[in-house]
Amino acid sequence: MVRIHVSEKSNESGFSLVEVLIASTILMVSLVTTGFTILSGVHSQDEAEISSTALRAVRDLSAELQEAANIENDLFAMLGISGLYENYDGATRTIPELPNGTIAIRCFAQEALVPTELGGPQDLNFDGDVGDDHTLSSGTDMRLVPVQMTVSYTDERGTITRDFYRSFSQTTE
Repeated sequence: MVRIHVSEKSNESGFSLVEVLIASTILMVSLVTTGFTILSGVHSQDEAEISSTALRAVRDLSAELQEAANIENDLFAMLGISGLYENYDGATRTIPELPNGTIAIRCFAQEALVPTELGGPQDLNFDGDVGDDHTLSSGTDMRLVPVQMTVSYTDERGTITRDFYRSFSQTTE
């Protein structure tokens, strides 16, 4: 005699409460992580746009300084490369596109005080030494003008300050 055993299977299907809670937790963690990633990306994009605006302002000021340097030298009218120090040193420009945005300009006319970021000390009139003090009273004969441009602005991180260095010389004859 052969016995056959038939087991009864439940026809009920579905998820248990524990399975639903685990799936819900995983979904919520994924959504929160995705949200933070998106916010971080938006914040990074805003910072990049602000930095780009600051760089454009420095580029525009550099173009202005180079244009002024290319004017024929006239010590009495303070034009040309020799006039950069007198016309721009200590000046501050605003950057209207940035909150509290400014560019402070510092030109170096004393050869011994040119910062290392600009290759200093440096011979600015190409006379073979680095001891000249090129000011209006000494009859400046500068051929190279080292400039530090300090950009500062305010954003959600606070006040941001960055220094840019460039040396200008007359590029046209």
